[in-house]
Amino acid sequence: MQGTQPGPRLLEIPVDPLLLDAGDHNGSTFYQHQKFLAVLQGQQAVEVSLTDGLKAVVIGLAAEHSAQTGERIDLTRDDWALNW
Repeated sequence: MQGTQPGPRLLEIPVDPLLLDAGDHNGSTFYQHQKFLAVLQGQQAVEVSLTDGLKAVVIGLAAEHSAQTGERIDLTRDDWALNW
């Protein structure tokens, strides 16, 4: 592209407010902060466990590995097993 400077650029990317309410990897929503505070204050239990979060990370890493290598990943066996 002509006239484009190399290096980082700051871009304003509009995000649908409904998508922000859902969380969708844009960081915690106001509602998630409210629920987290309620957990800290002993008013409710956590909705997602640490194990749930770890499994989500493993699934994402397996998907990325599969996309890069073309390999089929079995999440029930070997290094990718989620049997815990």
